[in-house]
Amino acid sequence: MSAILAIPSDARSIPDVPAILHPPVPEEVILYFAARLTLEDAKFLEEMGQDPEVTPGLFQGDLALTDEMYDYWRVGIRWDVMPSRMWPNGTVPYVISPLYDTSDYVTIYKAIANLNFMTCVRFVPWNGKDKDFLLIWPVKQPRGCWSYVGRFGGAQIVSLQPPDEKSSNCLGGEGRAMHELMHALGIFHEQSRADRDQFVEIKFENIIPEYRSNFNKQSLENTTYNFEYDYDSIMHYGQYFFRSVVILNLLQLPSHPLAGGDEKCL
Repeated sequence: MSAILAIPSDARSIPDVPAILHPPVPEEVILYFAARLTLEDAKFLEEMGQDPEVTPGLFQGDLALTDEMYDYWRVGIRWDVMPSRMWPNGTVPYVISPLYDTSDYVTIYKAIANLNFMTCVRFVPWNGKDKDFLLIWPVKQPRGCWSYVGRFGGAQIVSLQPPDEKSSNCLGGEGRAMHELMHALGIFHEQSRADRDQFVEIKFENIIPEYRSNFNKQSLENTTYNFEYDYDSIMHYGQYFFRSVVILNLLQLPSHPLAGGDEKCL
């Protein structure tokens, strides 16, 4: 059972995770806000009923991103510019926190199993020795669903907030866990594509003003695409992210409304 849950036999080998973390936020985003988002800002987002991919208050809600990566962000990391962000041999060691309930373990494991089945990447239980690995953890602050983008080095947090009395949060299904794990592989959000205005209309007047920069498009200079725009992508924002009313109007209607990272397909 320990191999399935990816808990090293010697639990002491798991690094300590502080209750409060300070993931990187691009300097341009900090300047836009005039400061980092505070605990009060995060509580405001939660009280508004924002999605758990929004409440961490990072770049685009759930992305821990350095200035260097911000300069080159697109649908996927530019491996020619940052090869160190790629997981060697397509293999990603991981540990699931012992703080999760059994049902939450199962949800996370299903997300991992789906990605192993549907992609050429292999998530494998951490052997306690590899220097770089994912540490899937119910981080207290910033709460919600968030991840670094690509391989960051060392024990790399993927935050998945478990269900509580108010919401299923990040673990109502495997979709949100898959979304954050895809970020850890180096994938950004679908609606950030430079060509997105051909497919969705962003209603900027309906976005909370402080968060409008989260809807910036990628630069054409850093953009290449091998696939058509995908409304059903598990990496697409939902229609109500950072909103008081509908944010995304669809110019070409998919078969069902956008649900963001809660989608069941890649």
